[in-house]
Amino acid sequence: MNVVELIPGLALILGLWWGPGILVGAAFGFGWRQLVAVAPLISLGVLTTFGVWSGIAGLPWSLTTVAVAVVVLAALVLGARLLVARRLRARSGGGGAAGETTTQGLDEAAGAPTLVGRRLAIVATGILLGAAVGAVIWWRATDGLMLLNQDWDIPWHANMIRLLAETQEWTTSVAGNFAYYDTVIEDAPIRNYPIAFHAVAALAWPGSGLAVTEFLSLFQMMIVAVQLPVSAAALTWHLTRRSGATALAALAATMLSSFPYDLLFRGPLIPLVVGLALLGPFLVAAARSGHHFAWRWRLVAGIGAVGLFGAHASIAVVAVVVLLVWFALAVPATSRAFARRGLGLVTTGLIAAVLAGPLVLEMMRESGRVSEITWPAYETVPQAFGEVLFLSHGNGMAQWSWAVLLVVGCFAMLRCARVRWYLVAYLVAVAAAAMTAGSDGELITSLTAFVYNDSWRLVGFATLLAVPVIGMGGQRVADAVVQLWRGTRFRQVGIVTSAVLAALVLGAVVRADVARDVWTLQRGYREGSTVTAAERQMMESLTAIVPPEGQVLNDACDGSVWMFALADRMPMIRHFEIVPTDRQLLLLNDFNQLDTDTQVQQAAAELGITHVYVSDGRVRGYLPRPAGLEGLDQVEALEMVAENEIARTYEVRWDRIPGGEAMFAEAAASHDSHPGVPGIWQSSDPAPLEDQNAVCI
Repeated sequence: MNVVELIPGLALILGLWWGPGILVGAAFGFGWRQLVAVAPLISLGVLTTFGVWSGIAGLPWSLTTVAVAVVVLAALVLGARLLVARRLRARSGGGGAAGETTTQGLDEAAGAPTLVGRRLAIVATGILLGAAVGAVIWWRATDGLMLLNQDWDIPWHANMIRLLAETQEWTTSVAGNFAYYDTVIEDAPIRNYPIAFHAVAALAWPGSGLAVTEFLSLFQMMIVAVQLPVSAAALTWHLTRRSGATALAALAATMLSSFPYDLLFRGPLIPLVVGLALLGPFLVAAARSGHHFAWRWRLVAGIGAVGLFGAHASIAVVAVVVLLVWFALAVPATSRAFARRGLGLVTTGLIAAVLAGPLVLEMMRESGRVSEITWPAYETVPQAFGEVLFLSHGNGMAQWSWAVLLVVGCFAMLRCARVRWYLVAYLVAVAAAAMTAGSDGELITSLTAFVYNDSWRLVGFATLLAVPVIGMGGQRVADAVVQLWRGTRFRQVGIVTSAVLAALVLGAVVRADVARDVWTLQRGYREGSTVTAAERQMMESLTAIVPPEGQVLNDACDGSVWMFALADRMPMIRHFEIVPTDRQLLLLNDFNQLDTDTQVQQAAAELGITHVYVSDGRVRGYLPRPAGLEGLDQVEALEMVAENEIARTYEVRWDRIPGGEAMFAEAAASHDSHPGVPGIWQSSDPAPLEDQNAVCI
């Protein structure tokens, strides 16, 4: 893909990701260094909050509406801050507002180093290197953003982006309406789904000029190459206050395969990775909320908590665990410090609850479904511990350079009381990941139910938390080298030589890790059996073949669940793991009896079937085609309207079925359609779900 074609989309993504946060954060009084770190967190929180309440109020989820809301909010915040500052000045006799803190550096602690001059240059260099490495990895792995992910869930995310862009409606129940339109939504396996990421993307996509697939890949590249280094730098600077550690952490954040690449190659976990990419700034804001007169940080933490929960509810659990460790173990351990930390956490929670109460209630309805799913252990606990600590999970080969620095960083943090709490939080994450991968015990299964008992996600959490530890380890090694040469007559030569050797080693590590991470991503992003280039071409052609209100009978296991994202036309089965209703299953099993079977005819009419799509590709290369989609060339009521080497599209000729046109028209009249999206409707006669697993499982 031509890089120039990406500029409008990238500008829209960056504008939506940073813009609202910059406006609102500047109104709060934050300086530019602080805004670089926390603006995306504020943006996601503000947009999620507006989305939740706009859905209730019936306001459209559009770029114009959101822009107006953000500007109004920023103006209100600025007015409130100036009014409060004026009253405080009047109360203090004009000597300045009591408790006001500087906005010139990220760290407001008294006497702490500020991020200026040489320190700022070092950190900026680390962030830029991390951004370059992350962008190269993503670009090479996706062949310039052109490759489709061949695994399970990524078409769901692409479909959600198009759906929210077209409906202009924020509601978590849109997922259930999309997937289970043919049954009672309350009975469906999926009723509500976290959509904060999809909703933000839906604002930017229509103006990007890109297909949904390329846009989604570009958004992920931004998260990997921009957000992750910035977040790692923000958290590491807060913890260590060392520029070298911060720069190294920013680089390491884009090079560890266990996070984010192990989670992104599979596709399902895009919202989780997006939310976790903002965990660092959230922890900084929450920790700052424990300081005196920290009202701004408490507001940011509360707003940010809404964004994290809206992206993926499980992130809230991770954040709570880390913050509880911080509350219990951070220094100073005085009663006043505990009171301030407790007040900060309680205030953050109350702000989040007020702003996102309806969202929390909606997502809590899904907690039972999530906790019912478990993954069996696949290795021993000692093996799992080794994989997490040596960064070899999912690959078999340890990332030794980073692992050594990680171990050094652990010992360095153990000796530093101020950051010891963070080491404990990291080790808790390591233990949770290892125990989940290596044990099927009831206790660990219950404790990790919030992530489907999925050790891959927990390893990702642990790897993300490892990044500042690696940064501190690298800083400690650098300090030791400088100390080694100090006091000798070769001090300058020795330090320069050591720096050159370190740069050469780092270059070799970067080269090896780029190849490793590209390989990791290409397990999902490749030419594969799920969606080939010919299948994609056929699905994209459906825009001209199928009317907007048409419904396409499909086999979910051949990749056709991409149809809505690619062609803006609705397949009957809209995701790989959808549990079919009885009439959907009837068509999958017996549709080739359309000429003679009145039950099949009635079911097809009730489902609004106008076309049929059949392809030879298979998700993960297995699962046979349903019997009802075999031998369609022999069905007189079908007419082939498009064909290539792997896929075929048929039109249902209802005029060839006795009474077929009247039957189809009568059934269509019973559909309660969603305004603006013809393919989204609810039947006045909902069908029960089949008592079986999903079609493709």
